[in-house]
Amino acid sequence: EQAKAHPDRRFAVGWDEINRVHGSMHNALLPIFDARRSTKLTTSEGTLEIIVPTNVVFMATKNDESKDSGAYKLGNAFLNRMQLVEIPFMPEGEESLLLVNEVGIGVDDATLIVRIANRIRQGNVTKAFSVPMPSPRDTISAAILVRHGRSVEYAATQTFLPGLSGDVETARTPKAGVMQRIKAVVSPSPDA
Repeated sequence: EQAKAHPDRRFAVGWDEINRVHGSMHNALLPIFDARRSTKLTTSEGTLEIIVPTNVVFMATKNDESKDSGAYKLGNAFLNRMQLVEIPFMPEGEESLLLVNEVGIGVDDATLIVRIANRIRQGNVTKAFSVPMPSPRDTISAAILVRHGRSVEYAATQTFLPGLSGDVETARTPKAGVMQRIKAVVSPSPDA
């Protein structure tokens, strides 16, 4: 309604984690993303027609649904109406500074936490294992434990290991792969 009332202005509609919307809703949304720019949605209260003015743009985020429980695969018809932009990981220095400023831990501890998260992220990228990708929320969770007197190693194991399959002593399990990366950062071997 605001976009219709102000055709001289641009408006953005954003969806966070669009792949968590059930696939049947994706089909209903398709017409608003193409030249038709309108769709009809049927609810218990009746049918609602949505007409989207040309001064409205859409943005959405999605995670890699193959590794994220509770996510739906986005079909080609949906993806063909989107311009995909892959966002790289936050630079180490910036994510470390985020932990320092948001949580109040020291730079050295913040850097270790981020390095651990980056090693885990890299393990996913290189397909060494498949685990949930650590987000800045995860590094903040680990930093909170450090702020409350826990070691970086303890904070990392409590943040990054829960829910992973296998055990830390069995080779080639996701849990063992993550634990190896934690140990490599907090107590690196001399030849590492």
